[in-house]
Amino acid sequence: MELAGRTHHVVAFDLPGIGKSHGATPGGEKAAIADSIHQAVQILGLEKPIIIGHDAGAMVTYAYLRMFTSEIKAAVLMSSVIPGVEPWSKVISNPYIWHFAFHNTPGLPEALVMGNQRVYFDHFFDILTKDPSAIEDPARDHYVSAYGSPDALHAGFEWYRAFGRDADTNRKDTTTIDVPLLYLRGEFEGGDMDEYVNGFHTVGFASVTTARIPGSGHFTPEENPGAVWAEIVKFTGVL
Repeated sequence: MELAGRTHHVVAFDLPGIGKSHGATPGGEKAAIADSIHQAVQILGLEKPIIIGHDAGAMVTYAYLRMFTSEIKAAVLMSSVIPGVEPWSKVISNPYIWHFAFHNTPGLPEALVMGNQRVYFDHFFDILTKDPSAIEDPARDHYVSAYGSPDALHAGFEWYRAFGRDADTNRKDTTTIDVPLLYLRGEFEGGDMDEYVNGFHTVGFASVTTARIPGSGHFTPEENPGAVWAEIVKFTGVL
């Protein structure tokens, strides 16, 4: 945001129920969350925005892109697999992605993680970054605070419990999308980029640009924000 804000009007939303955003979306379905964000965009009077999302935010961005295609200029998805869009089936069968199933379990994640958010989040920050020090203690404390209440933690786990419904929704919509799409992953994140590109083409995306963010694992916006913004500038500069 610091880099983008020098030349662009930037708005960042906490997803409903997280941080200072109130009113979690019941059921956690990404289309419903996207609709809430769309209402906010309309109230703010933003016209033809470029929408950008990372991880679960990218899933919401994808839903927004599908629902309000004509209203956006371009979309950027970072470090995420989209429910129902390949390689979705490969990702959810990967035993290293164990937390998808754990978070989908009703009630248990809330009971075990509540009060232990810092330990739990640190685990993912440490194993999914190239250099764990890239996510500094103040940032980690901020994320713990954002998920500090039982309601916020529940809202976050509900996103995982909605994956099956999200996948059904996404599989049904394969209409052609002409809005340019940029897909980013970290250099050390793994995943076959061609599989993601082929998946997007299969569900109707006509234009997909990709890039790997050097020196980064999963948390690309924090591990190498300069490179992330440079790729977005390069992508949007030719639109």
